[in-house]
Amino acid sequence: EAFTDGYMDYNNFPTTRTEVGGEIGRFFLYETAGVIPSQKELDDARALQPNAQLGDLRFVDVNEDGQLNDDDRKFMGSGLPRIEYGLTTNFTYRNFDLNIFFQGTQGNYMYNGAKRLMYQNTIFNKSPDLLNPWTPDNAGSDIPRVTVVDAYGKMSRPSNLFLEKASYFRLKSMQLGYRFNVKGFNLLRAYVGATN
Repeated sequence: EAFTDGYMDYNNFPTTRTEVGGEIGRFFLYETAGVIPSQKELDDARALQPNAQLGDLRFVDVNEDGQLNDDDRKFMGSGLPRIEYGLTTNFTYRNFDLNIFFQGTQGNYMYNGAKRLMYQNTIFNKSPDLLNPWTPDNAGSDIPRVTVVDAYGKMSRPSNLFLEKASYFRLKSMQLGYRFNVKGFNLLRAYVGATN
């Protein structure tokens, strides 16, 4: 039994799938192999993507049946990290003290649906990446060509083009304090701190 979720848009392709025995919410996506840069590669790609043009995304026929359909989607990581960690340290020097807390995750991914929407068509072409798309004069670009026509769903298909590593390490909080020696008080401390 499998459940899908993580829809990019209302009633659109789901980006995740949960199956019995697997992780919750694993990304279940089409695999891409860059853009189609030459006529020879376009001729090869048209067997699977008949309406493809130079500069379009090239999808991988994962199950090698000559068709591009849901059977070509595969699991590509999870939004759940493999490791979550933190490090807290305290330093003192005379009347000064410093508390630092670092926190991070490792091995998790995120599907950047906002970026996909910015790539989707000329109505939404708002990503700065699209200042350097594939064109005949810029054939070395790995950014797909900009077009209104999405003949075989190159942008609407949930693919690994928009799957990004989400691991991070950050300074979560820091506090610097100073203890005053004042008669009549057990402890008088002033401090300044920051979070995130």
